[in-house]
Amino acid sequence: MANPLFRLFRTIWYKVMSVFGVVDKKLRMDPGVVGQKYDRHIETLKNDIDKYMDAISSIMSLNEKKKLDLKKTEEKIKDLTQKKAGAFKLAQKRTEELTKKGVSPEEIRIDAEVVKFSGYYRDFTSSLQREIERIEELQVELKQSTDDIEKYKLQLLELKRKVDKLKEEKAQAVADVITTKQEVRMNKMIAGLSTNVDYQELEDIRQDISEYKNKAKLTRIVAGTEGKLDEAAMKEAGRTSEAEDEFFDMLLGSKKADKKGKTTETKLPE
Repeated sequence: MANPLFRLFRTIWYKVMSVFGVVDKKLRMDPGVVGQKYDRHIETLKNDIDKYMDAISSIMSLNEKKKLDLKKTEEKIKDLTQKKAGAFKLAQKRTEELTKKGVSPEEIRIDAEVVKFSGYYRDFTSSLQREIERIEELQVELKQSTDDIEKYKLQLLELKRKVDKLKEEKAQAVADVITTKQEVRMNKMIAGLSTNVDYQELEDIRQDISEYKNKAKLTRIVAGTEGKLDEAAMKEAGRTSEAEDEFFDMLLGSKKADKKGKTTETKLPE
């Protein structure tokens, strides 16, 4: 329970300090804080992605409406073209009838039926021209908006790639921070092991031992035991030397007698 609360307070503290631009380097290198930094940028990119998606959706909706308008306009053009042709045919039929009756062209022009069909023809022609212009505008707008959609789709894909890359980079950055901090901690621990050994203390112990040895020797001299020990040692050395001389005299003396052809009896000590 303590760890989540600690991370929560740490995150709040980091955000507050970030507002004032005061963030300790040690705090910046905290794995949780590093993750929060990446999350903040990822969230910003996600918001941009949402905006692009909303824009693309709106443009697509407008495109659908324009396509419907285009279809209706095309139907209007077809209808007006037929009506225009119909008005002309009716006027032509009336003109043929009047011509057969010997009516002059000037009189045909002012004939009520011909004038009526002529008016329809002009109206249909005018309306047809407006619809043709409208359809051209719609086609240009549709092409432009379609190009915009494709452009925004590419930008959307690029933002998604950035988000994915930041997610991967976040995981790697957090892992690097943790690994680096562990390595620094281990190096410090190892360095501490090599420097924590008190060599002076060992040297003091060696010095104390040497001093105690000298002190023991001095006390033996003062007590007279040192001279007695020396005398005993010399006496023992004398006995050893006499026995050794006797041994070699017997051994080597016998060999010398054999070389001279003399028989010399050596009396062994009883």
